[in-house]
Amino acid sequence: MKTIASRLTDLREKNDWTKTEVAKKLGLTAVSTYANWEYGSREPHAEMIAEIADVYGVTTDYIIKGTNMSENSDAPTDIALKISQLIQYIQTQDPEDLLFHGKSLSESQINLLVPALKVALALTENEA
Repeated sequence: MKTIASRLTDLREKNDWTKTEVAKKLGLTAVSTYANWEYGSREPHAEMIAEIADVYGVTTDYIIKGTNMSENSDAPTDIALKISQLIQYIQTQDPEDLLFHGKSLSESQINLLVPALKVALALTENEA
């Protein structure tokens, strides 16, 4: 039976992130805090489980019980909404906290990415 620790490890490895990267995304000052969760020697508190779920894009139920990995997994996904949320997310984050293939994005890369996503969204909406 999988544990919270094993699910955290699986999610981190699936995203090709290090423990240090995840700890930074969660605002943890000590990487050992996150590492202890993966080792199973400690478990995150409820509020942190919600933050972890947000970072990995899964539900808290998945972190805790291993069920319902994505929000409303039986319902169709509205990609337009997800793209709009991604644009909003990129625009509101500190550029140093945004990674692209594991590397930090520069301001100029963000200035290319956001308009490209907006154009893709607009073109797709015009075709629908």
